[in-house]
Amino acid sequence: MIPLPPADLARRELPIQSIEPGTTLYRVHPAEHGAIFFGPGSGRPPCYRFDDPLGEYGVCYLASRPLTAFVETFLRDLSSMILSEASLYERSMSRVRVLREIRVVRVHSEGLFRIGGTSSVSGAMPYETSWAWSQALHDHPDAPDGVAYHSSHDYTLECIALFGDRASDAIGVTGHPSLLADERALLADAVVRYGIALLPDFSGGRS
Repeated sequence: MIPLPPADLARRELPIQSIEPGTTLYRVHPAEHGAIFFGPGSGRPPCYRFDDPLGEYGVCYLASRPLTAFVETFLRDLSSMILSEASLYERSMSRVRVLREIRVVRVHSEGLFRIGGTSSVSGAMPYETSWAWSQALHDHPDAPDGVAYHSSHDYTLECIALFGDRASDAIGVTGHPSLLADERALLADAVVRYGIALLPDFSGGRS
């Protein structure tokens, strides 16, 4: 059973960790779109893990390492061990610079006990309970900028979800490279680490 936020959460001191100015975070996104997006967007229902169930604030999902951003985007289909180069052409790996201190709740490790949660808060589906946690942590008197949690595909990797009404001014894009052209070392690491195969693009390449 996934625990709901405890009734006394607002009286607990949140396990806050700081992300310092100058830190680089990462985001994989469609190449034709900008990297910074606080979704799901006006009038759309919540979709991803820590979205706001009431639609009052958007959430931007980032990663502390390039590999994490790759995993969160491309390894969602657990039934497939093959990744096509064509899908890589369609996305970029942007580097996002932290412009001011960002305060996030540690929803992993010892932080889980301190907030009255378990790893299922960020690792279980469906997402309704995670949405409730997002709202409860957002509304906490400590007023965090977002949450830090572990990837459900690889618990050694840390993800960041930022609340748009607090952190939209805290990040800026510094790089917008092509995954296939500029991130060969990352792809090689992922292939070995997860045992996936890259299916070559037979379209003759793209400009």
